[in-house]
Amino acid sequence: MKKKNCDSMNYFEKSALWIFCIVVLYAIGCSDDGGSNSNKPMNDSIPCSDTSMNCEDSIPVVDTAKIRLKGITGFTIFDINNRNNSSDIRVFFDLLDSPSLIAAVRLIFVKSLNAASFSQSQAETLNYYSLILPIQNNVRKTLPADLLDSDGDSITNGNAYNAFIYLVGKDTSVVNKLSGPSNSLLLENKTLQDLYVSSRGSNAVVLFDGVTGEYIRDFVTNGSGGLSITQDVLFGHDGNLLVSGRGSPQIKKYDSNTGTFLGNFSSGYDLDEPTKMSFSPTGNLLVSQWGQNKSGVAEFDGTTGVFIREIIPALNLGMDHEWDADGNLYVASYGSLDVRKYDSSGVLLSVVISSGLQGPVNLWFNNDFSVLNIVDWTSGSVRKYSPSGTFISIFISGLNTVEGFALDNEDHIYLCEWGSNRIKQYQWSTGSFIKIFCSGHVVQPNSIAFGPNVDP
Repeated sequence: MKKKNCDSMNYFEKSALWIFCIVVLYAIGCSDDGGSNSNKPMNDSIPCSDTSMNCEDSIPVVDTAKIRLKGITGFTIFDINNRNNSSDIRVFFDLLDSPSLIAAVRLIFVKSLNAASFSQSQAETLNYYSLILPIQNNVRKTLPADLLDSDGDSITNGNAYNAFIYLVGKDTSVVNKLSGPSNSLLLENKTLQDLYVSSRGSNAVVLFDGVTGEYIRDFVTNGSGGLSITQDVLFGHDGNLLVSGRGSPQIKKYDSNTGTFLGNFSSGYDLDEPTKMSFSPTGNLLVSQWGQNKSGVAEFDGTTGVFIREIIPALNLGMDHEWDADGNLYVASYGSLDVRKYDSSGVLLSVVISSGLQGPVNLWFNNDFSVLNIVDWTSGSVRKYSPSGTFISIFISGLNTVEGFALDNEDHIYLCEWGSNRIKQYQWSTGSFIKIFCSGHVVQPNSIAFGPNVDP
């Protein structure tokens, strides 16, 4: 049979042919082999981004039915004792999830050399950990003595460790989570002391852990032995705690281990609103006074407490005192806003600083006596001067009124923020703020002394 060409077709034949071609092309375009009207992407190597589509070739979707734990915050480990085992370590962290979601909290110690490679798969199968019951969000824990690290070795001095927290969900609906590492801690024997802080507003002395900043207890309880308006704390030559109070005419003495009142230390002289205390180079006790009738600095025997003399007869609200390398006495006066220099007999030599201070309360020299540091209550700052009174710099600032300081043996300075009822920690070499070391439990703190260590 002879085929027709397009030119010989009539109108109706040509129309039918065109319709047939269109139908074929449409069917090819709508097939699963690359058609644009498909639930699959044009290029199978590109995952589907439309979450409303059922994309078989897309990246696996997270199971939203599972609960994913948030983990922990504030994870820190501390060396708080010298037993040469894991009971030297105290751990801080806060859970970000409800304890009801967690079946177990595993605390794992890893040698710092291995911490970077420690993984969740290791944590899942590890048998060496300390189990913490998830009964509260705020965890503060001292470890058992027999804890082993992730290698199965005893935790001992001379090794550096990081800790991890592995949270085990309550059931399969909760996804387990491994925390990041804590700080690295080198476990070693060192001198440990706690922080004894005056609490002016509660007529007490409060004890805080010197490593962690935790409140331990009220060491001298409210009004014990007649203490009133607590001012200064100082450990005496026999190791017991001496405390002044503006409402107490004698210096009080308390047992250094228990805080029990042992009696009045000073005798032979009634103090009039006593404030700051210090020991002289010869070991005698000096006490400033704010009274209407007595406003000078009284001197007592440093061992017996017997009155010797008024080494300085009168000041305008005298506060702290310090001795220079030549045996001269420097005294800060809050009322006259100055610092005065006296010889060892109490003879005034000069007003060393007569301007620039707004409320001087404490002062001390650097170890080499090259810098005189002054705590200024009103400006909330620590200022540096030369021994002759030349201003050097503002070293620390921004406190809400400040009175009372202490230095530890690890390059830290602690300052009482009187107006906010807390102690702040700074780097002594640079003046950089580190953290709020302790807060609460004190009312208008105005002096600090490091003393015997007590476990929290």
